[in-house]
Amino acid sequence: QGLAPRKLTGLHSLLAIDEITMLALPDAVQPGWTEFEPPRAAPPDPSPGLDHPDWRRCANSDAARSALSDPAAIMPDYSNFLDCGILVIDSPGNLRNSAPDPTGSFKLEWDRVEVNDAGENEVEYLLEETTRPDWSDAYPLFRGKTLEYNIFGRRPGAFYYRVRAIKALSTGEWSHGLLVQVRPENRWQLRSPGDFQPAALFEIQQAALRFCAARGDMLAVLSLPQHYLERATLDYLGSLRSGSGQPALAVSPGATAILSYGAVYHPWLTFRYNGVLQNSPPDGLACGILAKRAVERGAWVAPANEVLPGIVALTPLFREEYRLELQEARLNLLRQEPRGFTVLNADTISLDEDLRQISVRRLLILLRRLALKLGATYVFEPNDSALDRLVQGGFEALLEKLFARGAFAGATPATAFQVVTTTLNSSQMRDQGRFMVEIRVAPALPMTFLTVRLVQADDRGIFTEVI
Repeated sequence: QGLAPRKLTGLHSLLAIDEITMLALPDAVQPGWTEFEPPRAAPPDPSPGLDHPDWRRCANSDAARSALSDPAAIMPDYSNFLDCGILVIDSPGNLRNSAPDPTGSFKLEWDRVEVNDAGENEVEYLLEETTRPDWSDAYPLFRGKTLEYNIFGRRPGAFYYRVRAIKALSTGEWSHGLLVQVRPENRWQLRSPGDFQPAALFEIQQAALRFCAARGDMLAVLSLPQHYLERATLDYLGSLRSGSGQPALAVSPGATAILSYGAVYHPWLTFRYNGVLQNSPPDGLACGILAKRAVERGAWVAPANEVLPGIVALTPLFREEYRLELQEARLNLLRQEPRGFTVLNADTISLDEDLRQISVRRLLILLRRLALKLGATYVFEPNDSALDRLVQGGFEALLEKLFARGAFAGATPATAFQVVTTTLNSSQMRDQGRFMVEIRVAPALPMTFLTVRLVQADDRGIFTEVI
């Protein structure tokens, strides 16, 4: 409200985004992450010397030929009678690499080799690769005249490279060995369940419930840590509703309405991603099911009995004897049925039967948004008895469309909803520039009337619920 308001962060940053209707916090149920540094690989061993047959073709004795065949020799013995065309080729210098990118791709480069017959343009380079520092399984990777080579898509690990120059039948020694370590793109690993902080999760989810209730038009889709079994789940749901053990965070006045802005799903989902089985909290997929059901049939239809796509298992497995108790605790339990993985209930965590169904809360959220949108069109209308009829007719027309789509119970519009204006707006209220409209609806489930109230005061619309 200030002249230069600070930028909101965290949950409060969502206040300015009107189109949000669901909030999920999957990271909150993780035990946390620690960054790790992969161990440094062993440096490459020196490459063994190469045999040079051209150095000993004209040796004057068997002893000389034996000495010249020594792999440790790096120069021919010029005390012998040697071939006039003998070539001594240096090792390529400065074998180097660019930093591997996230896909494991990088470039190798080396310096040009000068030969003593000015035939450097005919020099080829042989590049070898291995995953062992002793070069025991090295294999040719490239042979050509260029001074660079691009390598693509290496998996995380250690790779060793060496290069030598070749001209005709002569060869130089191997260059120094080069270690290239491709590090994993994600260097974060999950902590153990023993590091999990339940108090932090409790605080975050309580804040999410309060935030959604304060906005009045969002549903918090929550999940639980993967290691929570039946008893831990029941205990946590009880604490979330009562605030027991956390008096500073306890949901107090208006707890029934606040708790109806949250729904909890468990257990976790196992799916296949890039050929690897992975586990994920269920709240993201639950949001997708909620959105799919709202688009196809309406927000007032319970988002249950929908087969979850791409799921191969659930973790942990819950025992059947706990199903009723978990349902009464308002957990939306994912389960495996003959036709696939699904959830057969769609409850908020509210103990008020009128607000138990997610479909009821989502219907009220929809009515709130529609009421504020339609109510804004009457802001500058003359505030007299004609406004009563105008507003009543506008809201009745809107509710009749929802009734035709099955949003309300009742055989006729008269038994499904009611719009009240005249009896609520006294002359004193009109003098104060206020106008009130009350919408009473019977959601399809349960068969109970709930009252929502829109109050226009000056240039602001205020929407409240009357239970």
